[in-house]
Amino acid sequence: ANRLSTLIHIRLRLHQNHPLPLNDSFSNQRLMRLFSDLDMVFLRQPVKRHKTKTRDRYFHYLYLIYNNETWLRRRPAGDIWEGLYEFPLIETDGPMDLAALSQNATYRRWLAKAGALRFFQPLTDVKHVLSHQVLHASFYGIELERAPEGLEGYLRIPLAEFERYAIPRLIHIYVEKMGGNLSE
Repeated sequence: ANRLSTLIHIRLRLHQNHPLPLNDSFSNQRLMRLFSDLDMVFLRQPVKRHKTKTRDRYFHYLYLIYNNETWLRRRPAGDIWEGLYEFPLIETDGPMDLAALSQNATYRRWLAKAGALRFFQPLTDVKHVLSHQVLHASFYGIELERAPEGLEGYLRIPLAEFERYAIPRLIHIYVEKMGGNLSE
């Protein structure tokens, strides 16, 4: 403890630009050895690293088509993709296949009166890593017999105008997998 307090005292005096009192018993070599010892003491101290806690999120996008139109929603302020547009989204607490998703209340509300559904080009288990979140996304292309209901907050747009809307990289991955052709 005495040696450590001596080392700390010497380092503090140097740091404050005060002259060190040197006498015959304190040679330069001894002083350098003390500095080295002090550095080792401080280097052995654990460095706290705050690991960013990540959370998993499960997104299910429905690429709905009716009469050569689709639906998009603009992400709100403060969101991970603020101002970007996305397909109708159902977020779940965990992974879910299409059969389980079809039992989801939101899915049923949107598609209950849409008539016959024709599914095309699904893309599942897309993992998208952000700094503090891991997104697990699934995309389902669904051609509808009738227009869906309950899509408040979503814009109904012609497929030909889709490219005018800025989309997140995650949705862009789906568009690329479809060959860039959203009309199948």
